[in-house]
Amino acid sequence: MSNAKYIPALSFKWLTPFFDVLVEGPMSALRIRKDLVAQAGDLNGKRVLDVGCGTGTLAMMVKQAYPAADVVGLDGDPQILEIARSKAKKRGLEIRARNVIRASISRCFV
Repeated sequence: MSNAKYIPALSFKWLTPFFDVLVEGPMSALRIRKDLVAQAGDLNGKRVLDVGCGTGTLAMMVKQAYPAADVVGLDGDPQILEIARSKAKKRGLEIRARNVIRASISRCFV
């Protein structure tokens, strides 16, 4: 994969800072995520893996609803993972955001 060119979620790196605004608004992804968390049942004490976590919105929703859950977000875009880490830090949430390209999945839970 080292020779492959990474294409970010919105196709252009310059759009990455606007990811939440573009995805949460017109696509109603926030409502879908809220419903998903509500249907998941009690996740306290469980490990939750958010594959393709993007800016970490779903991972943070899980952690807010279930503080004792061990939440890990995986994504291949280092820029969007920085946004996820920053959002989690501002909210005082412990979310581990990992680059799936640089680390094996088994090491992401460490």
